[in-house]
Amino acid sequence: MEKKSVFSMIVILSLFCACSDSDNWVNQGQEKLLSVAEVGFSLKSSDGTSKSVFEEGDEIGLHIYDSQGSGYRRMTYKNNSWVLQNPVSLFESDTDIYATYPYITDNTDPFHFVIEHTSQTDYLYSDRHRVNSINPVLSLTMMHALSLIEFEFEGMDIYQDAYLDFISIDGWGLYSKAQVDLLSGKLEYTSDLREPAIRYGWQMDSPVIYPGKRVNMMVVPVKATAYEGEIFVNLLIDGNKYHWPVPAGTKWKSGKKHVYKVLIQERLLEIIDVRIEDWIDQGTDRISLPWYE
Repeated sequence: MEKKSVFSMIVILSLFCACSDSDNWVNQGQEKLLSVAEVGFSLKSSDGTSKSVFEEGDEIGLHIYDSQGSGYRRMTYKNNSWVLQNPVSLFESDTDIYATYPYITDNTDPFHFVIEHTSQTDYLYSDRHRVNSINPVLSLTMMHALSLIEFEFEGMDIYQDAYLDFISIDGWGLYSKAQVDLLSGKLEYTSDLREPAIRYGWQMDSPVIYPGKRVNMMVVPVKATAYEGEIFVNLLIDGNKYHWPVPAGTKWKSGKKHVYKVLIQERLLEIIDVRIEDWIDQGTDRISLPWYE
């Protein structure tokens, strides 16, 4: 069975008692205040493009739905810790929570979580998670909304010190903007925007190309190409241009890593192997968080 490509973010939500007696916090019918206490990662990415660590100022959005209505809360990474914008009240009735990264002020509609690939932002989202005052522990599994495309260079008949000026993916079959319905997981293209996904050599740790070199970039998922050449991969290496037409029927799935082995001989580029992998790696980390601002 194919596994989802995910990284797990474990969010332990601790609550504060409205009364002074901390032993009475389990009393039913009493309002509780929810706040983030801990975050853990199970992703350590080495591809140079996906999100592997949170940095100062990073923000996560929480879409919250309960019997009182809906809300949108922000968590911010500050001074090596996380803070929640406002406390969240829990009752006996269920509260549904969806999470998205990054936090975007006007992206408050869970039916339309907007993603794009021109900025090469690793957009993340979660399925629905349900909590209440009796069961306040929330475990979020964050999924990649984009597709990861990896190019692995094999034997190359070019100069020993070859430099990658840029690599791009574009074409009529590649949309550059879409939206995800968090409630259903369904993805829809939001416009006719078809801007390319580009990575430049100066954006990488090293632009030098050699056997075994891997270059990664993210794109809006592709449901299926209708014909060969509907999408093109373009490379500029030492001033030489290489083009590869993506075959008909190609699907680039959300949350998956699509690996292409590249062979360059003289002025020809050939793809000698293709495989699909989970967009995930091993590793754990935990960060202690304060309560709320």
